[in-house]
Amino acid sequence: MRVDKPRGKKLFSEEQQFRQWWLWLLFGGTLLSVIIGNIISPPSPHMMKTGEGIAAILVGTGIPMLLMLFLYITRFETTVTDEGVYFRWWPFQKKFTEIKWDEVIEASAREKLITGLGVKYQIGFGWNHQVSGQKGVELTLRNRKLWIGTCKPERFVEAIREARPEVLR
Repeated sequence: MRVDKPRGKKLFSEEQQFRQWWLWLLFGGTLLSVIIGNIISPPSPHMMKTGEGIAAILVGTGIPMLLMLFLYITRFETTVTDEGVYFRWWPFQKKFTEIKWDEVIEASAREKLITGLGVKYQIGFGWNHQVSGQKGVELTLRNRKLWIGTCKPERFVEAIREARPEVLR
């Protein structure tokens, strides 16, 4: 279910953003290579007259810059309250996804090999939400599994213990 804001007494809250150096090196390197390529081999005068050269420069620099901006402002917000677990990918989701405690069968803090960042579905593992690292909390729900990556797994588990100790494994 989607809600505007987390309900209940807040026990844990975390905001994660994509701040890995290698990610910024990758995007910055792409942008730099396009800029250097245009300096070394600028579009022909004919292309500049027809606008193709300007369009190529704008697209070639604009797309990496737009991706860098989106990555920079994107954040994964997680909140644990006495009523459930809430998360969202801001600015792509304005509302929080709500997981009520009566849906949770089991929860455990784990470290696992993540094969990528962001949000994705993996057969056998369910939905994965990961910004960095390999630590997180796996929630087994009535009809699915959910992985929520966190930089603070101990505090996340403490909040679960306070809200719903019987689901901890």
